[in-house]
Amino acid sequence: MLAEKFQKGFGRPAPEDEDILEYAAKLKNDEKKKTEIYRLYLSKPSILDILFELSMNFPSADMQPFQLDQFDYDQDLVKIGGRVNEFSEIGVVQRSLEKSTMFKDIEIVDKKLMQGVKNYKVSFIIKMKVTNKPTSEESF
Repeated sequence: MLAEKFQKGFGRPAPEDEDILEYAAKLKNDEKKKTEIYRLYLSKPSILDILFELSMNFPSADMQPFQLDQFDYDQDLVKIGGRVNEFSEIGVVQRSLEKSTMFKDIEIVDKKLMQGVKNYKVSFIIKMKVTNKPTSEESF
């Protein structure tokens, strides 16, 4: 009877030379490990996914001149740093990134006026958390 339940549950016969309960527990644990690996590593966006999403949502350089000079991606946190011409332009960058569903909790963590510089005189760092839902996938 236990062998029949095993076959119904797993879709294959139980091996005759092993204890059915131990074998079923082993199979269950093996599958649990696979889903844990997927959950921890494979279900997260890659660095290329992050860069693509940033490029799709960053303001156009024609509309909003900027220099991007820092990019950090660690765990589920992204930090980008760069320079713009005016303080108000940092908000334009932030609002553009807020359009993406891949990023949340987008905040400006640093902004400074650089003395003696004519162009790109305001430096900034924006920090954001990464979700697993890029907006761009919807277009594929």
